[in-house]
Amino acid sequence: MNYVLDTNVLLHDPNAIFEYGPHDVIIPLYVFDEVDKFKKELSQRGKSSREVIRKIESLREKGSLIEGVRLGEKLGLIMVKYPPKMTLDIPFESKHSEMDNAILATVLHVMKTSPEPTIFVTMDVNLRIRADALSIMQRHEITFLPVTDRDGLLAGVL
Repeated sequence: MNYVLDTNVLLHDPNAIFEYGPHDVIIPLYVFDEVDKFKKELSQRGKSSREVIRKIESLREKGSLIEGVRLGEKLGLIMVKYPPKMTLDIPFESKHSEMDNAILATVLHVMKTSPEPTIFVTMDVNLRIRADALSIMQRHEITFLPVTDRDGLLAGVL
């Protein structure tokens, strides 16, 4: 089974790449453009962006992300994929949807070139609707993460 992760999944949980057991995790090349634009923010999104970049870089140092790098013992591979050319035939495109179209084109490319079933994981409702219209299986994932960094919590009054 292949799981193709959208940007918002990685920004929500930078450890998401390790959550799919023995299955392969695929990150569309275009996701890195989106992650990169948040890295300078001082927000949680910026922190997550930097953490995602560090995790992927440490995996890249172990081998080719195009061919796949083992995520760990009893875990699948992580791969970066992109379609050979933008072949997504959608009647209406806007600047806003350009990156989404590139990500969907990557999912379609993986579906056509892999013998394994492919599931697109995103938290974006509109993107799930568009994926459904293209017969792409998708999953909505929101996990409530355990607190591992008390310093990252906001102080408040209960």
